Amino acid sequence: MRKKNTFICSVNWIRQKPTPKTARAVRGLLGGKGTNLADMTRLGVPVPPGLTVTTESCNAFLEAGEEFPEGMWDQVLEGLKAVEAQMGRKFGDFQEPLLV
Repeated sequence: MRKKNTFICSVNWIRQKPTPKTARAVRGLLGGKGTNLADMTRLGVPVPPGLTVTTESCNAFLEAGEEFPEGMWDQVLEGLKAVEAQMGRKFGDFQEPLLV
């Protein structure tokens, strides 16, 4: 379940939404590209670990005068760390970089 003020949705969270009805219901939250990733994940297409910045985040960013809402950047970093752990790579590493 998503927490209130969640600005990031991971692919793992999307995988918990198993039906076409629920995937369509989150279109407003994930946007078109995020919903397409959700659909591919639901259909069993191999989607690599990742995260989607929600449309709520975008709206909150714009409403705050193009400033990150409180807690958003922390959630982005937490999500990125989770992707790094799943992929066994680090963002910014010169030897085996995580490409995003």
